Amino acid sequence: MQGREGKRARGGSGAALAGDELFTPNVVPTPHGSATASRADASAARMRLANSCATGLAAALLAVYQPIHPTAGLVFGLTAFIIVAMGGFGSIAGAFVAAMLVGLLENVAGFYLDPAYKHLWVFLLFIVVLVWRPQGLLGRR
Repeated sequence: MQGREGKRARGGSGAALAGDELFTPNVVPTPHGSATASRADASAARMRLANSCATGLAAALLAVYQPIHPTAGLVFGLTAFIIVAMGGFGSIAGAFVAAMLVGLLENVAGFYLDPAYKHLWVFLLFIVVLVWRPQGLLGRR
C-alpha cells in the first residue's frame, strides 16, 4: 500500500511502533506458547490498581458516614451519572460545571426547602437540561 503514508511497515504488529519504547512489545514465554506485553499494559495495570485503591478508600470513608446496606451508594451513583450526562458525555469541563450546579442546587434546596426533596430539584434540573440541550451543557453534537 503506497500513497500518503509512504512505504508499508513490515515485520509484524510492533514494527509500526518500533521507535516508541512505551509500546515496544516484549515477548514473554508461557507454558502455552508466548504472550506479547508492553509497558503500556503495565501502566494501565498500575492505573487500575490506583483506581481500585481510591474506590476502596472512598467506600471506607463512606461507611463511617452512612450505614452499610445493599443500596448504600445508589444515590451517589445516580447523582454522578446525572452530573456526567448533564455536563455532556466526554466533556470534563461540562462535568465540572454540572457538578457545581448540582452541588449548589442540592445545598440551596436543602436549606430553603424541605431537605427530603433536595434530590427532586436535581432531577427536575436534569430533565430541563435534557429537553433544552440533549447533548449536555458543554457536549458536542
